[in-house]
Amino acid sequence: MKRVLTILIIFLFQVAASDAQLPEKGYYNSLQEALKNPGEVEYLNLSSSGLYAIPPEIIQFKNLKKLDIGDNQIKNLPAYVGELKQLQYLRIDNNPITEFPAVLTGLVNLESLLAKGIDITDLPGEIGQMKNLLFLDLEGNQIKKIPEEISNLQELRILNLSFNKLSKLPTGMGRLKNLHTLRVISNQLEDLPAEMESMAQLQTVQLAMNRFEKIPAVIYKMKQLKKLGVEFNRIKKLEEKIGDLKNLEQLNIGNNQFGEIPVEKLRELKKLKSITIGGNRFSRIYVEKLQKTFRERLLQNTERKPESNLLRRGL
Repeated sequence: MKRVLTILIIFLFQVAASDAQLPEKGYYNSLQEALKNPGEVEYLNLSSSGLYAIPPEIIQFKNLKKLDIGDNQIKNLPAYVGELKQLQYLRIDNNPITEFPAVLTGLVNLESLLAKGIDITDLPGEIGQMKNLLFLDLEGNQIKKIPEEISNLQELRILNLSFNKLSKLPTGMGRLKNLHTLRVISNQLEDLPAEMESMAQLQTVQLAMNRFEKIPAVIYKMKQLKKLGVEFNRIKKLEEKIGDLKNLEQLNIGNNQFGEIPVEKLRELKKLKSITIGGNRFSRIYVEKLQKTFRERLLQNTERKPESNLLRRGL
C-alpha cells in the first residue's frame, strides 16, 4: 500500500512539474515556427535574437497580444508595428533606440510598455494618447522632462522613471488617480509637486538617490502610503507628521543625515513592519535606545516573536 501511495505521489509531482513548464497558449520564440500558424500566435518572444530590425512578417500575426523584442540591436520601430492592433504587452528593453517610437501612440490596446535602457532623451506629449496603459517602465534612459500630457494616462497603475535625469515631475502627476506604485530612483529631484496629494491610490513611493534635503511635504499627506523609500539623499529631519501615515508598513531612511527621529510618532504606526536606518548620524547609544523602544512596542502589540525585524540598521 505504501509503495502504491509513493508511486502515486511521484506521478502527481511529475504531472505538476510538467504543467508548470508548459508555455503560454499561443507562445512562440521562433519567427519561423510562428509563421507556420500565424493565426494562433498570441505571444512572440524574439528577445536576444540578434535582430537589427523588426521583421515585416510580424504583421501576419493578427491575434498577437504580447511581443518581446528586448535585448537586440533594433534602432527604430517601423510604421507597420502600428498594425498590431491587439497588442497589449510590448517589451523593447535594451535596444539602441534614441527617440521614443511615435508608432507606439497608435497602439490603443497596449497595457504594458517596457522600455528600459533604450537611451531616449525626450518623452513626447503624444504619450498621453496611450490611455489604456497600466504599466509604464522607462528606467535607465536619459529623460530630462516628463510632459504634462502624462496626466491623460488615467488607467496607469505602475510608473517607473528610475535612473533618468529628471529634476522635477509635472504637476499633472496629481491626476493619475489609479497609480499605486511610483519609482523615481536615481534622478535629480529636490521636491515633489503638491498636486500629488490627490493621488488617492498611491501606496509605494521610491525616491532613493536623488537630491532631497527634506522629505517632500506632500508625502505626509499621502494617507494611503504603505512603502516609502528615501535612502541615499541629504535629509536631516523626519517630521512628526510621519505619524499621520497610519497605513505605512515599510520605511527606508538609510544613508541620509538623520541624527534623531520622532520615535513616539513612529510607535503610533500600528502597521509598521520595518524601518531601515543605516548610514545616518545616529550614535551607538541612540541606536540601542531605538532597538529597545521598538522591541518593547512589539511585545505590546503582537503575539509573534519580539525579535521580529522591525528595526534594521543595514540597507
